[in-house]
Order: sequence, then structure tokens, then C-alpha cells
Amino acid sequence: MRKSLEARHYANQQVARILEKFKEEYKSVTVLVDAVKEFTALINNVATLVTKVDGIPSKTAGNKNLCRLDLMSVTHRVSNVLKAYATVNKDQTLSDFIISSRSELKNRLRHQQLLDYSKGVSERIGTMTEVLAPYGLTEDIKKQLDEEIEEFKSVVLEPRQLINERKTNNELIVDYIGDAAELLEDKIDPLMELFNEHPLFYPEYKAARMIINAASRKQKTESEINEA
Repeated sequence: MRKSLEARHYANQQVARILEKFKEEYKSVTVLVDAVKEFTALINNVATLVTKVDGIPSKTAGNKNLCRLDLMSVTHRVSNVLKAYATVNKDQTLSDFIISSRSELKNRLRHQQLLDYSKGVSERIGTMTEVLAPYGLTEDIKKQLDEEIEEFKSVVLEPRQLINERKTNNELIVDYIGDAAELLEDKIDPLMELFNEHPLFYPEYKAARMIINAASRKQKTESEINEA
């Protein structure tokens, strides 16, 4: 979250604390009570999303190229087992599916294609364990293939998903902070004038609102600089 949004969120939290502190003063003003509930819900939503975003690593673990080599190696080994079986048993359909050339696996298939092909190999040997055993397939090799598939999937697909998740959450944070600002300006600020003679509630609320206004001005200035 950008520094300016952090500042606005912090300022909103200060306003929420003041409104909670003096809730007994306005408990009979139903429209203000409802507005404060809505405002508090927005602030809590932002806090939840900030926690989510902070929990998403900015750099994903794992070495994509190394994982690709490991997956390619075991997939190539199992492909040769399937190729031998298909040749001996004259299974043309299986032969057409198999890619038994290491260079072809390395150069022809992109990351997602290699992953899809390896999954297809795993699915085929899953139902052929006994008949493939004489050709060199073991439970350890099957297990290694499945493990390498999962490892490669984690470094190829998850980063993309995490980027999308972070982007979506950040967009929601901006929306919620914007909604909170509108709620303050359109409802809560006007209603607070009912308490303009209160010696503590009104001055403390106004002081907290000044923090929000300062944070909003900072964000506007940053936006103008970025657009220039």
C-alpha cells in the first residue's frame, strides 16, 4: 500500500476511535449511529486487506529454471519407459503422445506445455503400474514425477496468482478508503454539527478530521506529480 494510502487509513482509524470513544453522546441520533457503523466496517475491511497484502510475498521462492530441469529429467525418464512399452506392444496412440527426445522437451515445450505434458504422462502411468514395472517403472519414480510436477507448478502458476491477488486487494483498499472519505464528507461531518458545542467530542473529532484532510492533500499532490 502506498504511503499516502497508509496515512489516510491511519487517519481514518483515529476518527473511528474518537467516534467509538464518544458513542454515548450520539446514541440517540440513529442516522449518525448507522453512518458510524458503515464507516467502521469500511475501516475494518481495509485493515483485513492490508494484512492479506502484507502476507503475500513480493518475491516468490524457488528457481524456475532449476525446477524445470528437474521436471524435464524425470519426465524424460518416464517417457522412455512408456516409449519402450508402446513400441513392444505396438500401441500407436501412446507412441504418438510420447515425447522421448530430451532436446525436444527442452526446446519445444514452454513452461505450461511442459507442465501439461508431464501431467499427461503421470495420468497414463497411474493406471499402468504393473504392466510398466518390467520396463523400469518404480513407485519411487512415479512419486518423484508427481513431486516435481507440484514443485514446478508452484513456481510457474502461483506467482501469477499472487500478483493478481495483490492487485485485486490493493484496488479494493483504494475503493474502501474512497467510500470512507465520501461517508465522512456527505454524512458524518454534517451530522457532527449537532455537537458543535460539546467541549470534548466536537474538538477531538475536528482534530482527527484535520489529520485525514492532510493525508488526502498529500495523496492528491502525489497523484498530480505522477501525472505530470
